[in-house]
Amino acid sequence: MSHSIYFMKNLEHIKGIDQLPKILTEDWIEQAMEKLDKSKMTPDERMYYEMMMARNGSILGMIEDEKEKIAKEAEKRGEKRGEKRGEKKNALATAKKLKELGVDIKIIIESTGLSEQEIKEL
Repeated sequence: MSHSIYFMKNLEHIKGIDQLPKILTEDWIEQAMEKLDKSKMTPDERMYYEMMMARNGSILGMIEDEKEKIAKEAEKRGEKRGEKRGEKKNALATAKKLKELGVDIKIIIESTGLSEQEIKEL
């Protein structure tokens, strides 16, 4: 468990700001903790706070899901490009060998799917 998660889970057990580690006693931390002191919230404020936290968590989840989806799509595109390059490389190698063996160019075109120009350039 990371230190920040542990700290947040155990925040309610801290009696005062003087019990916090020195790094966390900066003024901005104290102000933020004061604003987030749920015990001082009205029921409406607390409900709003909880709703906003749930909404923000939902939005962050959606962002992470979208990032994951984009990464998977990019990976698939990369795999397809690699496959196409490999197929092209194999076709060129096959065509070169067939050309060296004296096979008719029309048969090479039909066998490899390469153009006449590509085969002539080999």
